[in-house]
Amino acid sequence: MPDCSSGMYRRHKRKVLYSQIAKLTAQFVLAAILIWFSAYFGDRYHVRGPVIIINCLIALIGLPIMSFAKSNGVRYFGVFLLTAGSNANVPTSLAYQANNIRGQWTRAFSSALFVGFAGMGGISGGTIFRSQDKPKYVPGVSAAIAPCLLESKVDGTLQVSVSQSVHRSFFGEPAIETGKNNLADGYNPSPILLQMLWALTG
Repeated sequence: MPDCSSGMYRRHKRKVLYSQIAKLTAQFVLAAILIWFSAYFGDRYHVRGPVIIINCLIALIGLPIMSFAKSNGVRYFGVFLLTAGSNANVPTSLAYQANNIRGQWTRAFSSALFVGFAGMGGISGGTIFRSQDKPKYVPGVSAAIAPCLLESKVDGTLQVSVSQSVHRSFFGEPAIETGKNNLADGYNPSPILLQMLWALTG
């Protein structure tokens, strides 16, 4: 990011001011907008997983653009995509785990674990992007792409698995977390289960 912004504003008389604005402010405006839309869409349609996957894809598009593009302007565009996608996934992922984990203490432990791993990611991010790897930072970019791919795969697997489990609960197999059978055996699905079915299958 410093290489990109300094290259864009090196000819400007106020290059220090504009460089700081570019590095610290501008891309977070787009991130804030994407965070708002992610929250609104997730709350309005009761879905979190697909929103997380979309944000991961946005970040995955921005990473190689930021690293391998020739023009500083194009690289800066990649910074916008990367910042927006990665930052939008933080509150969305927190809401996702909070909505799907039962029990107060279990939810609190999960949130603490989430924040702890986020801190570990920040520490590792400060060490894998080394000055000797500039300007493309291939090791750092590769290490950043891997978690995005893993998160997308795990999230997609959960979406398919839970959707199939909800469908099976209506056709004689035990429902999620109940052990009871289907409607024919006198079992009425809970409103939460019906909402999951509606949200995951449309």
